[in-house]
Amino acid sequence: MPVSRLSYAVAATALAAAALAPALPAAAAPAPACPGLSGGANADLVRLATGLRIASTAAQMSAAQTSATARALDGPLAAVVQAPPTNSGKRLGSPAIDAGAARVGTGDLRAQATWPTGYRCGTPGPAATSSVALAEAAVLPGGSGTGTLRLAGSPSSGADVSLSTRDGHLASSATARVGLADLRLFDGSGSPVRVKVLSQPQLSAVAGGTVARSAVRYTAPVYEVTGPAGTTRRLDAAGQRIDIPLPASVLRLSIGTVTRHVTATAVTAEAATLRVQLFAGGTAAPSLDLGVGVLQVSANAPVEVPVPVTARPPATLPLTGVDTGWLVGIGLLTAIGGRLLLLLSRRRTRSY
Repeated sequence: MPVSRLSYAVAATALAAAALAPALPAAAAPAPACPGLSGGANADLVRLATGLRIASTAAQMSAAQTSATARALDGPLAAVVQAPPTNSGKRLGSPAIDAGAARVGTGDLRAQATWPTGYRCGTPGPAATSSVALAEAAVLPGGSGTGTLRLAGSPSSGADVSLSTRDGHLASSATARVGLADLRLFDGSGSPVRVKVLSQPQLSAVAGGTVARSAVRYTAPVYEVTGPAGTTRRLDAAGQRIDIPLPASVLRLSIGTVTRHVTATAVTAEAATLRVQLFAGGTAAPSLDLGVGVLQVSANAPVEVPVPVTARPPATLPLTGVDTGWLVGIGLLTAIGGRLLLLLSRRRTRSY
């Protein structure tokens, strides 16, 4: 048989086998960029209507960075950090500060911001946190521990943002809180009022890409109020208030309600855990208006964001066997090719 005929036969068999062989899977498309989730939390131990803040903390998370801030009193002295760089932290000891309208004792200011490798790709954990702890704080302070409002017992505030998973999906979380022990109003006067804190307030927001995975959680405070006459009453429900008669004025204490907004992609909430108002001379407008434990949180997440494949096991087992159908086809073609070669070789023998 001429070499050319033999080559053609072998080539035809090979081409037919290749036609029956299954196509190799295409190279996997690159994984989508890690989704950007964001969130923020702010907590003020005290916030005056004038805008002055005591023990103010904030934590923020975006698609590009995290940050945290802690201040004992509005001013330049603060613990401020930002990440990247990874695991950036700061701790400051603040001195006692007298700003006239407010006074704070020595404080411990802490701020921490993290950005670990792969953080945006589904690794749960804290993103940023800040806290302030004070020896004491006072609003419109007087001498010898007297004043309009005094917070004793190491009052504090804190804010946190983090990344978590909910039902296999990425979620952003934000939490704001304050720590209160004992509030004293008009201490040292003939009409002191004491507020004992029985339950600490905390506000959290979670955004998970759907309404079902998004929520606002609020731990309402419980206060025990003792008036000048020694009568004790309890504040334990949102919107509840107590009016306490004082000489030539009325002191109003009320628990604020939670303002919330929840959608599939964004969650926001705000609460003033205790509002203190003083109405002098029967006027409708308060001469003093301040919030104790003012909390704000926000969280955002894109719709239906699954945890990236690299962060969880495959959903199905990989294909490890071989399709026998195309192997049978190749075998048949090989047999046909062999028969063809045999016939051609016999013709060659007869030609001699």
